[in-house]
This record gives sequence, structure tokens and C-alpha cells, in this order.
Amino acid sequence: MVFGSCHTPTTERSLERWQALAQSRDYDLMLLMGDQIYEHGLEGDKEEAWFKEYVKRYHQYWTYKPIREVLRRTPTYMTLDDHEIIDDWGSPSPSDGIIQTMNAVAPAVRRRVNGAIRAYHAFQHAHNPGGTNPSSPIYYSFHRVPAAFFVADSRTVRGTEVRNDPTESFAILGKEQFAAMEEWARSREIQQADVIFFIAAVPLALVSLAELERFNQELEEALASAVGTGAALLDAWVAGPVVGNGIGYISGREIVGEAFEWQVVEEDLSTTYNMDDQWISEHNQSDLTHVLDLLLELANELRPRAIFVLSGDSHMGAMHVFGSRKPEHRRNTASYQLISSPISRESPAEELIERYNKGIRQAPVHEMLKSLSEDAIASSVADRTPDEMGIRFPLDHHANQESSNKAQLLGLRATRNFGLIELEHVRDDKRVYRFRVSIRGQVASLAYDNRARLRRSARDPSGHTT
Repeated sequence: MVFGSCHTPTTERSLERWQALAQSRDYDLMLLMGDQIYEHGLEGDKEEAWFKEYVKRYHQYWTYKPIREVLRRTPTYMTLDDHEIIDDWGSPSPSDGIIQTMNAVAPAVRRRVNGAIRAYHAFQHAHNPGGTNPSSPIYYSFHRVPAAFFVADSRTVRGTEVRNDPTESFAILGKEQFAAMEEWARSREIQQADVIFFIAAVPLALVSLAELERFNQELEEALASAVGTGAALLDAWVAGPVVGNGIGYISGREIVGEAFEWQVVEEDLSTTYNMDDQWISEHNQSDLTHVLDLLLELANELRPRAIFVLSGDSHMGAMHVFGSRKPEHRRNTASYQLISSPISRESPAEELIERYNKGIRQAPVHEMLKSLSEDAIASSVADRTPDEMGIRFPLDHHANQESSNKAQLLGLRATRNFGLIELEHVRDDKRVYRFRVSIRGQVASLAYDNRARLRRSARDPSGHTT
């Protein structure tokens, strides 16, 4: 299975990861996890005009040969993030602090959002289970034995259900979607699954909030310097769709027929993070806790399961391990988050990320990493204090209460990348799997290879000890 996010084609070189996928046959499923287009520079007034503008952008971004080849032959599941709609949709606006939701924005903005979501349904959601129904929710689930998937809509209801009471606040997913996720967790397909995938466009964790703020400041300074001196973070022009006779898409080296050009605006270069968009920000904490509790409960039931969170958005590839210090989560303490971003968009953060990689290499590899292949362990990353680099950090920030959930960053890559997960059932008579996970960059990759034996609890009423 491969996965990726954040697609902005600029040159032939920017399509290198797509070309690698087109030439490969070692995967049978693809997940695209948001920002498959970028909306900057579009103009419209009525809903229909906006719909046509977004349709045009899909044609611009998806018209290239390697992309068409991969999508043509690969079962593909998709979800959206903010750039399929409006930058930072559902989070407080950087200009006035007002949360951008359908209830808060002007009618003109609502017309744009309606047009954008219609285009998303036509080009992306139609690939998904139930997606041909215009009224179907954007979240969905599916399964491919032995794995079960829940693909979250972490954008369209974001910001609409923020409450003072944490138990009633669903700032990202909304109460209806989380109820659907709870029902999915009780479903037959989950009870029979050995591996769980939760897909969220924005990562549950990246680095600590304090470190992300420091990173943001340095990134803003680097971007201002680069843009001010005309440095080539992105090539200035990108070829759009072909409308003349002939093939109708770029061959990889030359444009066939008549094409138009679209200039990348300066806003496209910005990759700094809206702190209020992060799951670990204070007003999103309740939803993060809801999701972590549900996933870790699934990992620690009588039939334990391997848990993977897949995300994009961040314009860097990363691997994390996360876990809980709660007693009920002690048997299966480790779960993984894999981030793949960007697949074609330029990332200007490579030099900044290198210092994190140095810190990661110096940090001890915690024995929590063994917990998918060994018996439950007494200690976990949750017992470590956050370090200065933000590589080990809490996932919850409750006043006067010690953090229950923590994460550890295992590696980062700033180059274009896609993710690959290979799952091998090692023994037919037992629940023993081999996981090979990697974030495959243009010049370097992150990789982890693990044999996992998912043992039943001694309390299993069947009496089996597989």
C-alpha cells in the first residue's frame, strides 16, 4: 500500500515521485490524504463559477502522464484537507481570529466553499465507498483483510462544535463523525481485523507545540529571505492541461499540443504552520483525546491489534511512535504514525530539518519500539520527560494533571516522498505479521522493519494463545 499528500506540479522534476510510482508494481492500494490541489489564485463569484474554477485546477494538477497512469491502474481512496477548499478552513483566521466555518463567513465565501466541495465530490470522493452519493459524508471506512481503515473528515466540520466541556467538544471531527467512528470500532470488520489504520489529513503529532512555534519562526525567516532575494524555492511556471489535438497530457519531457501556463504565486511558497490547526493545540485537545483513547483501546482489547495513523499536510515525511501511560493501555503500548508529505510540492525546510535529524540520532531508541514484537513492557515513552528538541513530547495538556499520552519522533525527511507499507502474514496458523514501513524520498528514505506477534490475552474466552 502506498500513500501521499500535498501535490503541486511545477516541473518535470517535481513529478519524480509520481514517476517512481508509475514505474513500480509493488503496491496494490493507494491513499491520497489531502491537498491534492492548491486553491491559491482562483477567482469567482457565484457557486457555479467557483465550481468551474476548482474543476479547472483539478485538470491543471492531475493532467500529467505519471499521475494518470497511477490513478488509472490503482484502487485509490482519497480525502481532503484545507487546500481543496480554502487555506486553513475550519481554523481561526490569522487576520481576525474568527474560525472559518459556514456559519461564520460571509455569503460570498459560502458560495466558494460549496463550489469547492462539489468539485471534491466529482474528482475525489467519487472514488470512495458511497462517494457517488452527493449527500454522503466525507468520512468513510473500508476493510481489506486483515486490515480495517477509517478515513476521517478532519476539515469540513472543524470548528463548528467547540464547547467548554471537553466531553462535549468535538472541535475537529464533530460529534456525529466521532459517533460513527465508535460504531465502526464495534463493527464486525474491526473485531476480525488484526491491523487498524486511522487516516487523518493533519498529523496527530509532529513535534511539541513549543518546538513547532520555534520552527515556524525560523521557517518564516528563511522564506522571507528566499523570496526577497528571488531564490528558486519553486520554479516560476507550471504547465497546465493540454487542449489541442494529440495525447492531452504531459509526456514527462515535452508538452503535446497547445497549453497554457499558470504562475505560482508567492503565497504558494508559504509552508508555515497555523498553530490552531494542530490536533495538539489547546482548543483541539478534546478530539485528540477522544481519538487516542479509542485507538489505544482497540490496540489493547482481548484481541490486540497493530495501530497505524497515516497523515500528510506537514510538507515533510516523518515517523512517530506514540503511546499511553494509562493502566488499561499497558499490554500493547506502542502505535505508529507515518506522515507522507509532499509528493510533488517543494519543501523549503530541508536545512532546518537536518538539526532535528541530528537530535533524533542522539536520542536513545526507546524500548517502546519493541512492544509490537515482544510482550507488554513496564515502561514506555510516556514515562520520559519532554526533551529540549521536542522529539519526545506530551500529546495532552490538562491543567494540574500529568500527561497520559506522549509521542516520540523517530525520523524526518524534507524531500518529496511517498509512504509505503508492506504487510506480510508470516504464519497462517498464528497472528504473526511482518511490517515493512518506509517514507521513500528522492534521495533518502525512512524505513522500519518489524515482525509483530499479536498475542491474545490470557483472559480470552476461547482459550487460544495465538
